[in-house]
Amino acid sequence: MFAVAGLAKLIDRASVRDAARAFGVPGPLVAPVATALPFAELGVAVALVISASAVAGAIAALVLLGTFITGIAISLARGRQPDCRCFGQVHSAPVGWKTLIRNVAFAAAAIFVVAAGPSASLRDWSVSMSGLEWLALAVAIVLAVAFVVEGSLLVDKWHRSTGSSVGSSRRGDRKRPE
Repeated sequence: MFAVAGLAKLIDRASVRDAARAFGVPGPLVAPVATALPFAELGVAVALVISASAVAGAIAALVLLGTFITGIAISLARGRQPDCRCFGQVHSAPVGWKTLIRNVAFAAAAIFVVAAGPSASLRDWSVSMSGLEWLALAVAIVLAVAFVVEGSLLVDKWHRSTGSSVGSSRRGDRKRPE
């Protein structure tokens, strides 16, 4: 996920600057943030797949995800839904509850890597898994995806019933009607 996001942002630098502005990054910091973010994401991606650096990569992922979660939550609380441009031109959509939940789920995975310790690289972990553990992992992933999808649908349904537009599919940085 971090590799795709980082590469997409390297290719589409203008969108990264636009997203940084839309999320409220102060003007003088927009260019440095837009420059550093793709490299930070690529660094996290590399660190997570190397056993010796997996924990450091997970901690760096938590810092990035915590920043993203904070920016998304503040925007939603203010009634704004800027395009996240999380994956550059590969995928761009207004932030909503689904975006927030997705980032929280990724942060939970990073916490797992930190808690598992230095041998927690994806390669080391997956090589040692038995068939039953792979099956359990597959079931857990399916259940987690179902939970996130169902939760998102319930939140959207609740927002529609209350007339709130947070989490809707509107484009751009728009405010909720007062």
